[in-house]
Amino acid sequence: MNITDFFQEQKKKIEAFLFHYITDKYANPVRNEYKNLDIPHHLFEFVRKGKMIRGGLVALSYSLYSGSDPGRVNEIIKAGAVMELLQSGLLVHDDIMDRDKKRRGNDTLFYQYVKHAELHQLKDSYHTGESLGMCAGDLFFFLAFRLMNELQSGHLYDPEIALLCSREMCRVAAAQMFDVYWGADSGIPSIPDVLELYLNKTGRYTFALPLKIGALLAGAEKKECEAIEKIGELLGVIFQIKDDEINLFGSEQTAGKSVGSDIKEGKKTLYISLLFEKIQKADRDRLLSLIGRPDASLEDIHFIKKLIKEHDIKSRAGSIIKDLHNKTEALVTSMNPSNKDAFTLFMEFFDYNLNRTR
Repeated sequence: MNITDFFQEQKKKIEAFLFHYITDKYANPVRNEYKNLDIPHHLFEFVRKGKMIRGGLVALSYSLYSGSDPGRVNEIIKAGAVMELLQSGLLVHDDIMDRDKKRRGNDTLFYQYVKHAELHQLKDSYHTGESLGMCAGDLFFFLAFRLMNELQSGHLYDPEIALLCSREMCRVAAAQMFDVYWGADSGIPSIPDVLELYLNKTGRYTFALPLKIGALLAGAEKKECEAIEKIGELLGVIFQIKDDEINLFGSEQTAGKSVGSDIKEGKKTLYISLLFEKIQKADRDRLLSLIGRPDASLEDIHFIKKLIKEHDIKSRAGSIIKDLHNKTEALVTSMNPSNKDAFTLFMEFFDYNLNRTR
């Protein structure tokens, strides 16, 4: 089995669990009265279309420290489902803030409700759709925190997992506020500020959190839990920098949304901060005039990409990635996993994260 097969297998398990969890148990206790909104269907269809990497990382980390013992399979699936529910809630709210109408090649959840409101001739259909989307995002969070309470570590309920998730979601929310503020501000954040944002908005909850939860559920030693958490932080920052690159230089198919959408949404990415340090005033002024313009043309995006190429910004971003990679590599060599096959898979993921193109 390779890492792709492993993640696909975990996705199937988590998806099957979430289908029953969302549609049968807790998603919408008043669905009969509000069946036109079709809440369980919309929630499940949204979450199942993700790659479920975060849920897979819980299982991978658990495998690293559990040897050949399958352990508490249900807890691993539930913990993975928690990660995917939290991720889905964040994405639904992100799409509203970013005004994105497409996600994973489909209409975003709030925009589906915009169309629903238009179809039923509701007042202020766009705002109504956004409001329904916000509520759907909240539902994902509430479902996740209910499920956390069912998780067990050892034979007793362990509140540490719920505390970890709560802490990380607070970090994400605060970092998102800074991201929104920077998007509206006329200035460009410093490179250290951008990297700090990436750590708290993406790195910790995307990689550090699921990896640590898996290690905790496996009963790994404290030093191992701390090491894999730090590895997750570094991997997560690399992941976000690669995302910036894909958004600018990938295709709409690989990026999952229109190329250059970060520019239109006003995202002050690492690439923008690196570029801003190198260009002259005239180009700075034009760059600032384009960031956050929803009507920025393909020619405008091409202008920014041309500047990035001329000033070799990809190489500078690559140097930052290499430094992060080296730090991660040093931590990986100090790991003491009990399952060597799982460690082989982990190293495959390690390489994939560094070299991914989508």
